[in-house]
Amino acid sequence: MPKTFTYYHVELEDHSLILAEGVAAETFVDNVTRRRFDNWQEASEAPVAEMDLPRVKSARQLPAGLRARLAGNAAA
Repeated sequence: MPKTFTYYHVELEDHSLILAEGVAAETFVDNVTRRRFDNWQEASEAPVAEMDLPRVKSARQLPAGLRARLAGNAAA
């Protein structure tokens, strides 16, 4: 692992799921302070719409059945 790296956030007109190098990822939504980013001044002032379903922020928030299904899919 390098000592430093650059992390890119992709921001669209709405909060979406995308493929990033073949892996599912969510686009950035400003639910934390945008001012933590180096280029926060470049951001538009328009708010980004959240997804219509709640986001899971930790494994404990994911129902056990869905967690097992995802683990099975990952193993396949």
